[in-house]
Amino acid sequence: MQTGALLVVLLAAIAAAVFIIVGASQSAAANRLLDDATQHVDSVNDAPAGVWLAIDDHGTLSVSPGMPAGLPDHEAMEHAGGPPGDARQPNARQHDATQSDVTVGGVTYIVRTQRSPDRVVQAVFSKRDNDAEMARLAVAFLVTGIGAVLLVSVLAAWLSRRVMRPLSDALALQKRFVADASHELRTPVTILSTRAQLLKRELTRLPGEETAVQDADALVQDARALTEILEDLLTAVDPREAEAREDVELARIADDVCRGLAQRADAKGVTIARTGLDDAVVPGSAGALRRVFVALIDNALEFARSSIVVDLRRESDTIVIEVTDDGPGFPAEIRDRAFERFARARPAVQQTYSVSIVRHYGLGLALVAEIANRHGGTVELSDAGDTPAGDATASDSGAVVRLRLPGAAARR
Repeated sequence: MQTGALLVVLLAAIAAAVFIIVGASQSAAANRLLDDATQHVDSVNDAPAGVWLAIDDHGTLSVSPGMPAGLPDHEAMEHAGGPPGDARQPNARQHDATQSDVTVGGVTYIVRTQRSPDRVVQAVFSKRDNDAEMARLAVAFLVTGIGAVLLVSVLAAWLSRRVMRPLSDALALQKRFVADASHELRTPVTILSTRAQLLKRELTRLPGEETAVQDADALVQDARALTEILEDLLTAVDPREAEAREDVELARIADDVCRGLAQRADAKGVTIARTGLDDAVVPGSAGALRRVFVALIDNALEFARSSIVVDLRRESDTIVIEVTDDGPGFPAEIRDRAFERFARARPAVQQTYSVSIVRHYGLGLALVAEIANRHGGTVELSDAGDTPAGDATASDSGAVVRLRLPGAAARR
């Protein structure tokens, strides 16, 4: 498309230059012909081809055969100084010439009138041939331009298909691989989930195995989450298998994820608190939204010093998910690309961290941004210590990831 537009602009510039040059050449040739006819021709019968003459010799007017109707221009001949030797024109300038365009019957003529000491000569030149030549030139440029644009468009389409074919084949191969891998993993994951449920059931019957039962329950939840991930991969490679939309209770999912990650948090000396709404409902995929909470809390666990807060609140028709940790804030330079895959940055504050530590974002935040977009929401980063004015400098007051999703009522 851009190539075609550039070609049109180039052809238009060339056409304009050619029209200017040809027009100037035609005008110069016509002026030379008229000069020669008015100054050097003595008889109307000797007029050059394409020129008609009218000569007023002491009141006697002679006109070339075939002079167009409505010509010569008698008024112009009178204004040229009157008949030669007219006493009423004692101050008439000699050899002065006037020139004008006169249109008669749809044809434009160049009319030059010149007075000499003993006569008034008027030469008439038809611009019909010149106009026809310009029209033919315009048609030629138009046809050439259309043909060139069509040729370039076809060539560009052919080249683009050749260039894009390897990429298209690679994407198709990638989709087939993901689809095949997901299908192949379904069976062992289903078996794993079934065995975990059986293990949980057997442990429930044994006294004093409460901890083991909790671990088995966590294993069941993890197997369910893995199944949902596989389903999401299949949806990603084949949009026709769109994920089912339902009213999802975010509070229940948030509580489940917080409980599932509590053991890991305890091992790091970090507490996870869930605050805010208990009735936050959004339309969407429960599995995808569960992965949002897992990714956000997992990211916070990597850098929290002592606490993480998962808050749900309502702003008008929007449900806000906010995960805050008391680790280093997000550096200003990373905020625009933190949602890219495998983004990384050094913490803005190094008080309790090794100087060599690098904050990795992996696929977590990129996954959050993708799921938010699929649910019609947005996600943003900030620091817990940001001022209302929007100070973008990171501090050790903590990092905040804020996800906004349309509530159930807003999407109906």
